[in-house]
Amino acid sequence: MGWNNPKGQTDFEITIEPNTYRFHQVADRQGFQVITCEVKQIPNSSECRKIDVRLRRQANDYICIYYVPGTTHHQWVVPVKKVEKRDIVLVEYDSIEQAEFLYSKLDGLTFEIGQSVTIVDVKERVQEAFIINSERLTKDFYSGFKKEHTRFANYITGLNDSIPVKDNKEKQWYTSVMLNR
Repeated sequence: MGWNNPKGQTDFEITIEPNTYRFHQVADRQGFQVITCEVKQIPNSSECRKIDVRLRRQANDYICIYYVPGTTHHQWVVPVKKVEKRDIVLVEYDSIEQAEFLYSKLDGLTFEIGQSVTIVDVKERVQEAFIINSERLTKDFYSGFKKEHTRFANYITGLNDSIPVKDNKEKQWYTSVMLNR
């Protein structure tokens, strides 16, 4: 895949009470690290965010793979930058079939041997591979929300029914209030 073996200290710990996580760096490319962490239970999103804050001291740019030994249960955690905000993409799978999404991403994370790249190039490739998932989920949510909003607005009667639904501000407002609750 064109990644390098890590140099220097490859093992470190982070404690988020009551758990201690032991990380092991397995690969490096221009300072971008791939690290693993053996766990009894995959950490939830909130715990991953707490770990990320502490992990940035050791590895600001990374892919972390949590795994439960003896199983196919893994979770990849990839921090991505969205405008002015750092977000975390979580990809969890418990079977080989569910891991297909990650296999499709590996081509974008492969480098030719001897290929000259900078940390910026590596970060761009990781961003391209993983931010798509985050943006697609957000887009799908709002697309579905808009469809439900329209359907619900068409269902409501008794608020200026003589005005077409898309121009009926009262009906649109009422629909938004009800769906947001």
